[in-house]
Amino acid sequence: MKKYRIRLLDKRVIGPFTAKEIEILLNKRRITGDEDFQEFPTGDWASLSMLPNLEQQLSGNMEDDPTFVRKLSDIGFNSNGVDLKFPKEFEFESDLTSMTPISASDEPKPSDSKSNNDEPEAERTELARLTPATEMSDSDKTIINPATIDFLKKEKEKEAERKKLEEQLKERETENEEKKINYEQDATEIFSLKEFKDNISKEVLNSEQELEEEVFNRIDKEEKKQQKSLKQPENVLVEKSSNKKKPIFIIVAALLLVVILLPEQKETKSNKELVLSYPDIEFPQQYETPDKIKAQTLFKKGMVEYQNGDYKSKLKASKLFKASVENSFKNNPASSWLILVYSELLPHSKNKSYDANRIFKLIQIFNSKSSKDPTLVAGMALFYLNIGKSEAAVKVVEKFNAIESNKPTIELFSVYLKSLLQSGDALKAKSVEKRLKAVQKKSLLVYQNLFDYYKFKNELEQAANIIVEAEAKGHKETGLLLRKAHLFLYNEDFNSLEALLKIISQRRAENSKLYYSKFLEYRALLESSQNKPDRALASFKKALEVNESLELRSRLASLEANSTSEVNILINESKAVKLISDSKAHIAKGNFKYAFKDALEASRLAPNYLPAQLHLASLQIKKSFYNEALISLEKLYDKYPQNSQVVFKLIDAYIEAYKFQKAKKMINIISASDMKSEPEYYSKNAKYYVFKDDFIHAVAWLQKAININPLDDYNTFELAKLFIRYRKYDKAKVLLNKVMDLDPANVEYRVAYGEIVYEQEGANSAIGYLYDVLKDFKDNSKILGAIGIYYYRSGQIKMFETTKEKLLKLPNTDGSLFEFLIKAAKLDQNYEAVVEYSNELLKIRPEDLQTRMFLGQVYMELSKYKEALEQFSLIKSRLKTYPKLQFFMSKLYLLTDNVEKAKELANGEIKGNPGSTHGYVLLGDILRKEGKFNEAEKHYKKAQKIDPKNVDVLVGLAYINFVKSQYEIALDLFIKAKRLDPGRAETYKLLGDVYRKIAQSSLAIESYKMFLELSPNTRYKKDLQNYIRMMQ
Repeated sequence: MKKYRIRLLDKRVIGPFTAKEIEILLNKRRITGDEDFQEFPTGDWASLSMLPNLEQQLSGNMEDDPTFVRKLSDIGFNSNGVDLKFPKEFEFESDLTSMTPISASDEPKPSDSKSNNDEPEAERTELARLTPATEMSDSDKTIINPATIDFLKKEKEKEAERKKLEEQLKERETENEEKKINYEQDATEIFSLKEFKDNISKEVLNSEQELEEEVFNRIDKEEKKQQKSLKQPENVLVEKSSNKKKPIFIIVAALLLVVILLPEQKETKSNKELVLSYPDIEFPQQYETPDKIKAQTLFKKGMVEYQNGDYKSKLKASKLFKASVENSFKNNPASSWLILVYSELLPHSKNKSYDANRIFKLIQIFNSKSSKDPTLVAGMALFYLNIGKSEAAVKVVEKFNAIESNKPTIELFSVYLKSLLQSGDALKAKSVEKRLKAVQKKSLLVYQNLFDYYKFKNELEQAANIIVEAEAKGHKETGLLLRKAHLFLYNEDFNSLEALLKIISQRRAENSKLYYSKFLEYRALLESSQNKPDRALASFKKALEVNESLELRSRLASLEANSTSEVNILINESKAVKLISDSKAHIAKGNFKYAFKDALEASRLAPNYLPAQLHLASLQIKKSFYNEALISLEKLYDKYPQNSQVVFKLIDAYIEAYKFQKAKKMINIISASDMKSEPEYYSKNAKYYVFKDDFIHAVAWLQKAININPLDDYNTFELAKLFIRYRKYDKAKVLLNKVMDLDPANVEYRVAYGEIVYEQEGANSAIGYLYDVLKDFKDNSKILGAIGIYYYRSGQIKMFETTKEKLLKLPNTDGSLFEFLIKAAKLDQNYEAVVEYSNELLKIRPEDLQTRMFLGQVYMELSKYKEALEQFSLIKSRLKTYPKLQFFMSKLYLLTDNVEKAKELANGEIKGNPGSTHGYVLLGDILRKEGKFNEAEKHYKKAQKIDPKNVDVLVGLAYINFVKSQYEIALDLFIKAKRLDPGRAETYKLLGDVYRKIAQSSLAIESYKMFLELSPNTRYKKDLQNYIRMMQ
């Protein structure tokens, strides 16, 4: 069924509606028919006359309707310019007004005096509503066409049809709306029949204007709830009516209609329940004709609401700022304030991921202003904080502050303080705190962030002083009261806490899910102190239903375990939070010894505090202590099998430990649970296939994960890396541009982009790009290392040496210098230098198993078997299942003629990684060396089933067929292997041997020459050179 949107005469857009719904709007005079219409969703705007299908439907439907009456203007009646818009007095009391159609039964009907006594009660009431028309002065009389009286007989049938249609509309709108009930407004009170009877005499004395405002507000609110697509700014003008008093029977009829439309029992029940109000984080849609004056007015109103500071005022401010931007999209300060207030409201959101993506798109549009607009920068920094990117928040603020002409605001410094606190930079945070504390005029945001700083530092006296100062300045917002409740709890002042919670309860926690959840949490702790464990547990569980929180779930577990008092739990958790932050700061500086110390202490202090346990497990995985991490996580999983963060962290550990069978088993388990709907489910599936090096499945799952959670830059970057690896550079560039916007502080994204520039445009372009990046990341070793490599690759050895000297002068804590030196030594084929720099890197990163594996292979190439075995053994002590570990150890034993040990390790590789080809290939190589060609062939074919394009498998099978004198098969396999890996020297040697056997000497010579070029120091060099000379 076709739907249409309507652009009203004041340029607002409502809809979409069906033709039947538009007919109702016309009947109720909500629209005049002179508006522009658009076929939803992509049609052009046009007048009704330009849409013949719609016009025909409307004219057909209306003229078939017995109650159809033509507009007065259509029959020559001049309204003399009377404004037919709805009066300002009838404006709804909700945040945004809705243009909702009133049911057809509300329209006046022509009366028939002859049948008045014979009709039912309800119908007589409807007829009575027309009576005042006959009592007006002659100038106001309207003569009804006698033809319409004939239609009264069919009125009941039409009434039933209209009611049925409107009921369907109401049901559909109720499903889509987000209910927002303001319990402090009269418009949401319940109107009962008893109240109506008791107060009827008082209502009669009210003016017509007051009565109609009361009636129509209630009718519109209950008959058709606010619908997003119909929302309008508060300054909407609506139809005016006369101020004359109406007779009592009109009032009775109208109020009876209200009683009928508002089911008393059902509404009374809903009024007792708290209905949460969620922010409407919507993308502003630019109007075709800007209205700068209106935009400025709306912006000023928004600032007034924002400065009130409370949650409800910020909801209103967000709508006013959005309306302002819609009226004037360019050069409007409201856009920056919209991003700021949206970022502040994000933690209160119903769907944080969805709303965060909308804010991110807004930031991308207005990002060009971030170099000079402090409000926009504050909003951006707050957004990054709310999505867990504290370093990005610090980066955008510091980039703004670095411009001398810029003047940061108090709000910006406040957000900067919070950013520094979360990123672990205590020194800078202290400096910012001093500046903010000295400011006389502080906003609510400043007070809250200062309080959070002192609370984090455990400086509770300072925190209390901030609350006192804020209250002295008139701040009594719920967010501040909840912080005050924290202090009462710390001081075990439960009487004051109870009184404070009553105030918050009376405010209904401002209908915020965040405030309500926190209120329930404190109420649970209060009930626990009053020896009401059952009620406390119920409050905790309700708080979790309202707002899922890992910290709150941990506290619930502690309370259920009955391990200690609720105050001690809170104190220990606060200490653990501080220790976790200190541990993260040590990680950032590369001080892993102290990072572990703080992480272990946090875990000991709060054994049921899940963030502490998960942080310790993450640190253990990062440093390759996989066994310890898995033991901890498996215990947590036994205790919290339904906690998604525990489950996903365990899957993470299994994948990174290459325990693919266990990882897949866990993924299959949660695929049958509610966790399947979480973004992390898709992310872990993607990670599983990335680690298995399955390109097709990895790309598919990464794309799904990105679609589910577009703001997860980890998945986006992983997909970009895959595209770079397979040379799909244009696709990779799009993804890298996105992740650089998502996390401006991540240097790896810039270096990866530089790699694409190098591949597409050459070394000089890549070097130029990276020098531009270096302006924002001064003396960064990763960027300088990449620049040095590009100098070397392009033959600019002098500049390479200069860059190398600059790197050597930098303080090195993260190992980037040695990564650069290892790459440079590999390019020079200086393996002694590779060994030296690899050992230096491993002193800084002993957990770097990849570097250790590479070093072991280099030792094997240099015939330093003892040193190689030492490196492999260290890897084994941390992770037995590390890819190809058993393979290289087996190969090492094979080189030292310990065949039995080689076989044992090859079988261990098969057992540890049954889905890998490495063990089967290695066992095939060992058996081939022993001359057991049939057994060797069996293992090669098992490997071939896993990976038909594996070069080791093809070479092994080719060699077996060569030995069996099946030269054609051997030749075909060697050629396939050469095509797949043209840089493998061994293939050319064996291919030359096949050509010699089938008397193709010229092809044999060509293959041998390529082999000698690739392997100039081979032990076959002399024999092959003799053969080439002889055959030439």
